Amino acid sequence: SSMLGYLNEAENYAVKAHDISPSPESFRLISCITKEMGDYARSEASLMQAISEYGKTEELLFDLANLFLSINKKEKALSVLSELKTLPNSEEIMFSSKFLELEKLAKG
Repeated sequence: SSMLGYLNEAENYAVKAHDISPSPESFRLISCITKEMGDYARSEASLMQAISEYGKTEELLFDLANLFLSINKKEKALSVLSELKTLPNSEEIMFSSKFLELEKLAKG
């Protein structure tokens, strides 16, 4: 489909940008595009690589929890949500609507 064509093109550009200047954001972008393409393993690998290189950030962990929920891996999603609780600003995170919504979905 033409949508897949656009996604392939977007992915190519994202990978090129990442090669020039790697960052947590470039990993997140690749993860987002590959998730849309249905390549969940690659989407997860991109986030895991970012976490191993840049550490656990709120954005990366939320992306990972979202990914696991979208492929119905609720246990993994809950495990990532519990990692969010260990971040320095955990209180703020735990009461955010984003966190509460994901937790509800993961436990549902």
